[in-house]
Formats: sequence, C-alpha cells, structure tokens
Amino acid sequence: MEKLYKIMAHTESYLAHRDPMFNGKCDVTIDSGLTLKEAYKRLLDLFNAMYRDEYYAANWGMAVMLTKNRAFCASPTFRDGTRSFEYDGRRFHIEEEGN
Repeated sequence: MEKLYKIMAHTESYLAHRDPMFNGKCDVTIDSGLTLKEAYKRLLDLFNAMYRDEYYAANWGMAVMLTKNRAFCASPTFRDGTRSFEYDGRRFHIEEEGN
C-alpha cells in the first residue's frame, strides 16, 4: 500500500493568533491524503505563492538555490523524501500521515 502524506504548517503563538491561515492554532494541516509526488507539487505551489513577490521556482532544486543563505529558506530533500520551507516565521513541511 502506498504511503500517504500531508502538508503541515507551523508557527509560534503570536503569529498563530494574527494569521487567518492558522486561526489561533500553532499547527495546522493544509492538505492531506496525498501521494509523495502530489505533496511535492503542493509544497512547491505553496512556496511560489508565498514568495510570489520575490521568486518563482520551476522545481524544488531551484527553490533551494534561490533561498540559500537566507533567513527563511527551502530545505534540500530530507533522507525520508520529505521537504520543507520557511516563510516569515512560518514553516511548511511534508509529513507522512500517521506520524
């Protein structure tokens, strides 16, 4: 059976109460029930939406390169195949469902 993944967002309490995406919660699920390939696309789409005024990344490698050595950046793919990026005090990441 194929593993399923979700896109999670995390921030600290101060921002969670001011950002409607979080609605007062520090951890929220953005999307779930995704294959890893679908999660990759969704996370890249989120990256491009968040950074729309600064960058456009055609793929994840480009997202990592564009934000390298920046305070908020895209991480290289982790050993387990998941990915993450940070934007303005918010962290978006792929997580295996059930974890």
